[in-house]
Amino acid sequence: MNFRLIAVILVALLLSLSVGLGYTDGTQIAPHSAGQSSSKDVLISAVFYNGYQPGNSDEAFQLINIGDAPISITGWSVTDNKGKVTFPTKILSPGDRIWCAYSAVAFQKTFGFAPDFEYGKDSDPMVPNMTGRNVRLNDKGDKLILLSDSGVIADALVYGNWNTNQTGWSGPAVQHYYVPNKSTKGEILYRKLDQASGLPVPDTNTAADWAQDPNDPINGRKVLYPGWHLDEFFQTAKFTEPADLTILVAPDNIFEAVKEQIEAAQESIDIEVYALEHAALAELLAQKAKSGVKVRVLLDGEPAFGMTDQEKWCTQQIEQAGGEVYFMINDSKAGIHKRYQYQHAKFIIIDGKTLIMGSQNLGYTGMPDDDKSDGTRGQRGIDLITDAPQVVAYAKHLFSIDLDPNWEDIFRWKAADSKYGAPPSGFSPDRTSGGTAYQILKPAPLALHGNFNFEIIQSPENSLRNIDSLLGLIAKAGAGDTVLVEEMEEQAWWGSNNGSSGHSPNPRLEAYINAARRGAKVRILLDGYFDPCELRVVPKGNEATRDYANGIAQQEKLDLEVKLGNPTGAGICDRYEYGSAHNMEGIHNKMVLVQLSNGSSYIHIGSLNGSEASSKVNRELAIQIQSNEAYRYLADIFDYDWQAPLP
Repeated sequence: MNFRLIAVILVALLLSLSVGLGYTDGTQIAPHSAGQSSSKDVLISAVFYNGYQPGNSDEAFQLINIGDAPISITGWSVTDNKGKVTFPTKILSPGDRIWCAYSAVAFQKTFGFAPDFEYGKDSDPMVPNMTGRNVRLNDKGDKLILLSDSGVIADALVYGNWNTNQTGWSGPAVQHYYVPNKSTKGEILYRKLDQASGLPVPDTNTAADWAQDPNDPINGRKVLYPGWHLDEFFQTAKFTEPADLTILVAPDNIFEAVKEQIEAAQESIDIEVYALEHAALAELLAQKAKSGVKVRVLLDGEPAFGMTDQEKWCTQQIEQAGGEVYFMINDSKAGIHKRYQYQHAKFIIIDGKTLIMGSQNLGYTGMPDDDKSDGTRGQRGIDLITDAPQVVAYAKHLFSIDLDPNWEDIFRWKAADSKYGAPPSGFSPDRTSGGTAYQILKPAPLALHGNFNFEIIQSPENSLRNIDSLLGLIAKAGAGDTVLVEEMEEQAWWGSNNGSSGHSPNPRLEAYINAARRGAKVRILLDGYFDPCELRVVPKGNEATRDYANGIAQQEKLDLEVKLGNPTGAGICDRYEYGSAHNMEGIHNKMVLVQLSNGSSYIHIGSLNGSEASSKVNRELAIQIQSNEAYRYLADIFDYDWQAPLP
């Protein structure tokens, strides 16, 4: 008997079993042959083809296992038909996503974390290497093909201007999606995600699988950039918990309540807002910093109307008192790429236990500090204060992500910096505040205590979902229900100024119109200050929205009406009152109220405007709360503003 032959056969059998049933680390994998259905569970899920680093060295692609069992991709390869790179030993567990980058060091500089593999030169010995000839992704267009260990096509992607005649692909190539004013450089192509599971939608080997799909206004027409946390925040956060809840109204009672919270701080004050131009609040924050309270402020470094000397003065006071002021900046010449088009969220966390959030920046027309016994003047807006533990913890986490100093777009105030430093020598801040044009409607905030249902919504990750979030809330409204909308901006359509509601609809506006079609009473009050003053005249502005929606209402006989107003200001065309866009009056609110005939009422407030950028590329924060009392309080505000004549 040939014992050596028998031994060889036994070893082969054991190896076969190890491949079919598991690995020496104890991980069990699904037995399969290349080309069987389980191999189709591994997909190309994202491609970063037009990177930020020199030579596009941060280019990368991502794979995902969408199946319900681990899969070995050992010996699998990725090719663009010019190069081909192969995986070493690797098992993907269900739901695993792995990034493979040309240069691990360059990728980490762009994304803030190391990839799982690199396929160019060995830039980081801690990151495993793929083997083979280098794949290089073309900025203008290319194809990427995933091959099983036996060479069978498991997945394919064609993008840009590349020839679509490729096995494993059908129809037009995936194209980048352009959000106005946001650079396409750095955009990540990624698969559409199922709103319930967070996993890619079923694969059809077409451009319709990808989030850039121009034919899908809800799950498509999306973008993704390095630094976003889509995996973590794709779904809204929902909490039910006991809490104190205080609703603040601007300009009526907001300043006094915010001032009181800041004065009460004992340990820390964390602020994330678009702009800070309120000299009195800046001085108060400086006093708290001097007293030992840790004060940190994150501002947008590229505001639409530029950095003002007023803001430079305010930030100088805080820094000189021992506080910390940071800006989220963009400087492409220096290789710094801002994560969001605008850091537009507006929230304050006091001592890690209390959250203030809503529509208002820290400016005089957003929070006038005048004696209001004879009236005031300013922007209409809504904030809230809550101690809901999970809501506050969520805001703290978001603040830590946005103010992560490891990101190059975070720049700390420096006195000598011409853009983010001290104001001109001898500068004196403008303290003009309030007026008498508007008589106070709500002298006191609404204070509530109870067990509340909260839903936190944020851009750019989850504000355009329609199974929940704002669109999901509006979808609940039908016959016998009421929807009241008061907003600074709700564009008639999205996309370019040359677009149309038919070609590139605004899903928010269409949701309001569809609620009216289902029988709901819908009233929409939009800002009448910006557009008439020609500060932002665009074909899709508020006036166009009014004409478009009212035209549909008249034609279809809907209980729907849109108006423009400035209920808390003195006029329509005062233009730049203090030399800053942040200090203009008008409706600055971002409020949606829904009352259902079943007895449930909801409020939606926050920083989220009705522009495409606000939903898709800005950092925004909003919250929805089920509360009949809050609805009634804010509905009073809406009714007053709706009936207020234009000055």
